[in-house]
Amino acid sequence: MRKKIIQFTALTLSAVLLFTGCHNARFDRFLKDETTTGTEENTSKGEEETTDSNEPIPDGPGSSQNTKNPKDKEFTAEQIEVQESFNKFLDDEYKESQAYSLVSTHFDLQNPENFGITEYESIWGDYTIDDYLNSYDEDKALLDTLLTYDYSALTYEQQLTYDTMKEYLENCLPLDEYFYFSEYFSPASGVQFELPLILSEYSLDDEQDIKDYLTVLENCDEYVLGLLDIEEWRAEKGYALADEAIDEVVTQCNDILSASEPAFMSVIFKVIDECEFVTAEEKESYKSQIRQLATDNFIPAYQSIISGLTALKGSKTTEGGLSEYEGGEEYYEALVRLYTGSDKTIDELIEVIEDDLYDNIVAFSTILTKDPDIYDKLDGDLNYTYTEPDEILTNLMSMLTKDFPAPVCTTYNLKYVAESMQSSSNPAFYLIPQYDNYERNIIYVNPNEKYAHMDLFPLLAHEGMPGHMYQNNYFLSLNPHPMRTLMSFGGYAEGWAQYVEYYSYDWSGLEPLLAEAIRSNDRFGFALYSRVDIGVNYEGWNVDDIEDFLSQYTTAGRELAEDLYEMFIYDPATYLQYYIGNLEILELRAKAEDQLGKDFNIKDFHEFFLTVGPTYYDIIYDRMLMWIDEEY
Repeated sequence: MRKKIIQFTALTLSAVLLFTGCHNARFDRFLKDETTTGTEENTSKGEEETTDSNEPIPDGPGSSQNTKNPKDKEFTAEQIEVQESFNKFLDDEYKESQAYSLVSTHFDLQNPENFGITEYESIWGDYTIDDYLNSYDEDKALLDTLLTYDYSALTYEQQLTYDTMKEYLENCLPLDEYFYFSEYFSPASGVQFELPLILSEYSLDDEQDIKDYLTVLENCDEYVLGLLDIEEWRAEKGYALADEAIDEVVTQCNDILSASEPAFMSVIFKVIDECEFVTAEEKESYKSQIRQLATDNFIPAYQSIISGLTALKGSKTTEGGLSEYEGGEEYYEALVRLYTGSDKTIDELIEVIEDDLYDNIVAFSTILTKDPDIYDKLDGDLNYTYTEPDEILTNLMSMLTKDFPAPVCTTYNLKYVAESMQSSSNPAFYLIPQYDNYERNIIYVNPNEKYAHMDLFPLLAHEGMPGHMYQNNYFLSLNPHPMRTLMSFGGYAEGWAQYVEYYSYDWSGLEPLLAEAIRSNDRFGFALYSRVDIGVNYEGWNVDDIEDFLSQYTTAGRELAEDLYEMFIYDPATYLQYYIGNLEILELRAKAEDQLGKDFNIKDFHEFFLTVGPTYYDIIYDRMLMWIDEEY
C-alpha cells in the first residue's frame, strides 16, 4: 500500500503523511440579522431515490459482517495459525510499503531497522506516470489477498484492521482509476508549501540521518521535475490547473525564493548545532554542504515549478468543478467517502447539511432573543481566561480530564511558521509524530496578520489538547499494528479536532451564551462551505448559483461566491472532513446516549472512540454496538 504523492490533501504531505493542516476555524459572522426568514423553503427536502454505484466487495472465506469476535474470545489452534499468518501478511506489507521511500519512512519511524527496513527503493517515493497507472492493479491485488483470510478466525483487533483495510482499499480503487484529478501543486496544499516543512522537520538522531538529509535535499529537484512531468501529462489531457491557480502558486514560490536564504536552513542548522554525535568541524562541514545543495537543488526546484507551471497556462479546457469532467462525479463521491469517513451518499449528505443549516439558524435565533447584543460581542474582542500558548495548553490539559481520558503525553514544541511561508500556510497545524516516537509533538502557529481575527485558544484546542496531539498520542500509545498508520482518515482526525474545539469553549472563560453563539456560528459557516463544495464539484454550480444559494442565508455577496468557487475547484472536499466528521461523532454520541440512557458516561464514550482509532464511521458504529453489549 504505497503512499501516493499529494493524493489526499490536508493530512497528506508529498510522499509523507506528515501533518494536519487546519483551515479557518472561526468564520466571520455569516448569519443574517433576520435569522428566521427566508429559510423554510430551502430546507424542504425531496424524496428522490438514491443508489450507491460503488457496490461493496464481499468478505473473504468464512467471513461475515455479523461474525465480529469479542476481545476475550478463545480460539482453536487452527484459528491461531490463521491469526499468525494474518500478522505476517500485515508485517510484510508494512515493511514493503515503508521500504519504498526514505523520506516517508523517516517521518513515520524513528528506528526503521527495528521493523526490518534497512534499504529503500527511492528517496522521495512515487513520481512517475507509470507508478500511478499501476496503482489500481497494486491496490486490487492487495485487496484480493486480504480477502483470502478467514475473517471469523481473527481476533478483535485483527478484524478491526481487516475491516479498515478492506473499506480503505475499496475506497482507493476509484481514486486510483481517476488519479489524474489530483492536484500536486494546489495553491492550498501543494508541494511548494510542503517541501520546506519536510526539510525543516527532518529529525537528526545520528550521523546517518544527517547524511540521508543531504541525499534528500540533493534529490528534491528531481522529485519536483517528476511531478511536473505528471502535471504536463495532466495538461495534455485537459486536467491542468486554472491560470489563476498557477498565478497563485507562482506567487507562493516567489515568496519562498525572495527570502535571504531558504527558511528551512536556520531550523536545520540549529538542530545540527545541538547534535552531540558530530564534532564542531563536522557540523560546519555539513552546514556548508546544505548551503551548497540549497543553491544547486532546492532553489532550482522552485524555479522549475515557476517555469513549468507558467508554460502550462491556457491548458485547462474545462471550467468548473469535478462534475464537469467525465468520471468527475464518481471521483468526487470516492473522495468525499475517504475524506469524511462517512458512508452517507452525496444526496444524504446534502440533506444532513441543509437540516443542520436550519438547526443552527434556529439555535442562533434563540440565542439572539436571550441576548440582543450577541452580534456585537461576536464582532468584538473575546476575553479568554488564558491567552498565552503555554498557559492555554496547560489549562486545557487540566480541564479535559473530567470528560476525557488523561493525556498520555504532555510534552510539545510550539513553533511559528517562517515569514516566507506565512502567506500560503494554514493558520495552524500539527505534525503527526513517528509511530515509535509519538512523544515528539510539534505544533505550528502562523502569526500572519491575515489570521489575526482567529483566536489562539480554540486553535490550540484543535491542534493540541484535546485535539490532534492528544488523539494521536492516545492511539499510538495503544500500540496498534503500524499498518493502520499508513491509512489516512481525515474525517476521523479533523472531525475529532473540530468536535473537541467546540467542546473547549466551555473551558474558555467566555460567558456560556457567547460560547454557544460562537459554536453555532462556526458550525453554520462550515455547513455553508460544505454545501457549496458539493454544489460546485457534484452539481455543477457556477458563481451565480453560489451567490443565489448564499443569499438565502447570509448578507455576503458575489465576492464571497467568487472566492468559494475558486477555493473548492482547487481543493475539493477538504472542509467536509472537518464538518461531516464532527457531525458523525455527534451522531454516534447521540445513538450511544439513546441506547444507554442514564448509564451513558461521556468520558467512557470518548475513551471508546479514541481506542478504536482512525477508521470509517460505519466500522466505529459496529464496534460501538459491541462495546455497549459487552460493557453494559
